[in-house]
Amino acid sequence: DVGVLVQAHGGAAYFARGVAPYFKELVTVGDKSSTPSKRARSERVICAMHIVAALAGRAEGGQARLEAALVKDLVSDLQLIIGRHLFVSVVSSAVQCMCALSRPHPNLVTQQIVGLAARYHLMLENDLNGGITETSPYRGMYPKLLFILGNFCRYAAHILDRYAGMQVEVPSASTTSAGPTQAVSCRACLLLFLDFFLQGCSAQPGGVTPKVTEAALQAMGLLFTARPELMWEERGCLALLEDQLKPTSLLAHKARVLQNLIDLLKAEEEGLVIRQKKVEEEYLAQPSFGTLTAPTSLATTTSAAPPAAAASKSIK
Repeated sequence: DVGVLVQAHGGAAYFARGVAPYFKELVTVGDKSSTPSKRARSERVICAMHIVAALAGRAEGGQARLEAALVKDLVSDLQLIIGRHLFVSVVSSAVQCMCALSRPHPNLVTQQIVGLAARYHLMLENDLNGGITETSPYRGMYPKLLFILGNFCRYAAHILDRYAGMQVEVPSASTTSAGPTQAVSCRACLLLFLDFFLQGCSAQPGGVTPKVTEAALQAMGLLFTARPELMWEERGCLALLEDQLKPTSLLAHKARVLQNLIDLLKAEEEGLVIRQKKVEEEYLAQPSFGTLTAPTSLATTTSAAPPAAAASKSIK
């Protein structure tokens, strides 16, 4: 219950500052520590991000807002986690945490989300337009870049579509700006995912590997969870996904498409439960709920009886 944190001594900001140092526990590719140590540190930062995301959800309702300086510091750390952390579960949690912070603090976080999505889209697009070869600049990073961009489409779809086409500052690999570019929409990201998948299916020498095509399918699944209508609106997309379920398709592709479908159905179920709970709460909050009004026919059945007697009879 996040309300316990908000009501405790110091409130939301007190707990957010308390877990903020865990955001700096990066586990990168060059980390020489043991695997158990890496996993333990990663679990701590995931827990810290979930606490901050829960506090941000509380602040969205106008309660326990965080200070601007603290939000900026958290977003700066999240940006580094997204770009450099070794484990994808941590990367996904960082994207979710950043999107949660954007709701109560849009002026501080929204531009970073739009800029980061545009940056990762640009990195993939530049390699694709230049012709993917063994020497392409980001060749070894394609699965991770696709995963990051897919997560932004999953958790910030409304933000990306709202600012699509606008000029935005693109954050660099550090926390500084790499210059302006155009913000991207979910549809533009989907077209990029499709291009990477088709590049892998073309089997060109030096092209993308099956691992990359699987990552492209995963990115599509993340996007479709937020924007399922694009599956039907984008020509040929649904047929392409259906082809991956044929007996002759790669097992990894088949498993990925099925997992995407499971994730979509789970997200729809969660949404239905939330909406149902909201309707029930609104119904129970109605002033007339729980009161009884005697029917007119019962109240007037015995005209000769005094009012008190008539009421007593109707209750019996």
